[in-house]
Amino acid sequence: MLSNQQKYLHHISIGILLIGALLRLKVYFDNRDFFLDEINLCRNIANRNILDLFLPLEFGQHAPPLFLVLCKWLSQIFGNNEYAFRLLPLIAGLISIILFYKICRHFISGVAILFPFTLFAFSIYFIEYATSAKQYSLDVLICLALVYSALHIKTDKIKFLLFSIVSAISVWLSMPSIFVLAAIGFYFLLKKKKNPKSENLKEYVPIAIYGIFALTSFGLYYFLILNNSLASDSLADFHKQYFIPFPDSKADLLLFFENILSLFRSIVGKTAVPLIISILLFTLGIFSQWKKNASELILLLCPLLFCIAASMLSMYSILIRLTLFLLPFIMILIGIGLEFSILKINTLSKKIVYPIYILLTALLILCLPQRNGLHYFAKPLLKEQSKAALQFIAKHQHKEKPVYILHSAEPAFTYYTSIHDQKISIPSNDHFFSAWDSDFRRKAKQWKNEGHNLVWVFDCHTFGPDLNRIQKEINEAGKIVDEFVDLNGYARLVEL
Repeated sequence: MLSNQQKYLHHISIGILLIGALLRLKVYFDNRDFFLDEINLCRNIANRNILDLFLPLEFGQHAPPLFLVLCKWLSQIFGNNEYAFRLLPLIAGLISIILFYKICRHFISGVAILFPFTLFAFSIYFIEYATSAKQYSLDVLICLALVYSALHIKTDKIKFLLFSIVSAISVWLSMPSIFVLAAIGFYFLLKKKKNPKSENLKEYVPIAIYGIFALTSFGLYYFLILNNSLASDSLADFHKQYFIPFPDSKADLLLFFENILSLFRSIVGKTAVPLIISILLFTLGIFSQWKKNASELILLLCPLLFCIAASMLSMYSILIRLTLFLLPFIMILIGIGLEFSILKINTLSKKIVYPIYILLTALLILCLPQRNGLHYFAKPLLKEQSKAALQFIAKHQHKEKPVYILHSAEPAFTYYTSIHDQKISIPSNDHFFSAWDSDFRRKAKQWKNEGHNLVWVFDCHTFGPDLNRIQKEINEAGKIVDEFVDLNGYARLVEL
C-alpha cells in the first residue's frame, strides 16, 4: 500500500508527465517549417533507397542508418512531409518521459524526484528535438532504455544474450549510445566483482560476449560510416570550436571548465545562482550515489566521462544536440543530490528546518524558468519559416519572373518545390541558385540586359554579415517593390 505522501507525489508526477506529453504533441501539431538541417537530412531520406541510407550522407549530414531507414518507412506510409519525418522523434520523446520517470524512481525517493522530472518534462531542448526531423530525441530514448534494461536485467544467460544483441543493434540507431554501452560494460564488471562467485572465470563469459557484440558493432559502424564523416574537413572545421581542449594551460583549463559548464546551462540556464545550485547538487549526487551503490553510479557518470574523453581527442563535440543524451543522467544525479540534502536537513533542529526548506525551495524555483518550455502552449516554437515566402511568390501576379535563390535557401527551395507532398509550384523557368560568393548585382545586370525589369529574391537561413551583404546588393541593383517577410525567411520583388 502506498502512503498518502507517495500517492500525492505519484499523482503530481503523472500530472507532470501528461503536461510534458501534451506540450510535445502541441508543438508537433503546430507543424512549423523545416529548419535547414532537417531539410538536408530529409532530402537524403527522400532521394535514396534503403540500402543507400547505409552510405555516407550528402549535404553535410550524419545520422544512424537504422534511424534513417525507420524514417524512410514512415515517409513511404505518411508521405514526404513534416508530420511523417518528425513522427519517430515524437514517439521517442513521449516514451522517454516515461522511461526517465522510471529511472528516477529507481535512484530517487520522496519529493526530490519532482525536481529532475520537471526539468526533463518541460525542457525546451527535449521538446524541440522531440519535434524535429533529427535523431537526437531517439538518442535520448535509446540511452535511457539501455540504462533501464541494465538495471533490471536478470542473470539468465538467454536474456543476457538478447540484451547483448539489442545493444549491438542500438549503435546503428543511436551513435552516442556507445558511451552508455561502455558504461554498462564497466557496471556489469563491477557488479560481478562484488559477487562471491566472481572468482569463477566462467561467470564473466556473458559480460565478455556483451563486450564483443558491442565493440564489433561499433567497429563496423565506425569504419563503414563514421570514419568518412570524421575525415570531412568541413565537418571537422565546424565542430572544432566545440571540442573540449586538454587542460594543459591556464587558457585551456578555463575553456575546459567552460565547456563542462555549458552542459549545466543547457539544463538550468545561464544565471549564476541556478548554475551554482545545480553543480552543488550534482556533486552531492555523485557523493551520495557512491556511498549507496558505486556500481550504479557508473551508469550515470561514465557516459559523461567517456564523452569528455572523446571530445578531448577531437572525436566528439559538445554541441547541445549531440550531448542531449547526457542531460537526463546529469539531471538524475542532481535529483540524487537533492534527496541527500533533504535527508541531511531533516536531521537538523526543527527551529531551522522550515526556514532552510523555504530557502531551498526558492533556490530550486529559480532553476526552472530559463529552460522551461511551458510558454509553447501559448506561443509556437518557430525556428525558420520559408514556405509562406515561396507561396507568396507562387500566388503573386508577377510569379513568372526570374527567381534569385540565396545559397543557404537552396535546400528549402528544392525541398518545398520538388520533394514535399504539397509542392509549391513556382511558374518561373528561370531559377538562379547562387553560390556562397555570388553577387546579386552581376546577375541582376544580366537579367536586365535580357529584358527583365522585375526579379524575385528568395532567402532563408542567411544571418549576420551575409544578410547585410545581400541587402546591400539588392539596394544597389534596384528597389524593392513588394515583399513578404517571415521568421528568417523572405521573398522580395526587386525592380531593376
